[in-house]
Amino acid sequence: MNANQTRPAIQNQQQTPQSGSRTTAGFPSPSDDYLETPLDLNRLLIKRPAATFFMRASGNALREAGIRDHDLLIIDRASQVTHGAIIVALVDGELQLQRFTMRPQPNAETDDLLYETPYEIWGVVTCVIRELS
Repeated sequence: MNANQTRPAIQNQQQTPQSGSRTTAGFPSPSDDYLETPLDLNRLLIKRPAATFFMRASGNALREAGIRDHDLLIIDRASQVTHGAIIVALVDGELQLQRFTMRPQPNAETDDLLYETPYEIWGVVTCVIRELS
């Protein structure tokens, strides 16, 4: 799966009011006049702003991992790479999304990194943002 152009995280901060009520579907109760502290998606989704960037996914090769074509990905360059993590890697001069494996998996039908191909890890995907349609 390829990844499109990157851009840095947190260029400006905008906080959105967060309702104090919970709902399973629909909207907050009209009688709910209490608002919790503002919800800041930057603080919620980005742990290390200086090491974080965004990318758009291209393709559906990692659909089983919850990543679909055109999803917005949050990538942390400082995050620990662990077995099974979805990473952004530079492979043969091209940025690719891959599932990182610590050991070879013979007969694997996934998009795992090939051990014979040199690569450079650019970061770990920490969040996926998708518009519902």
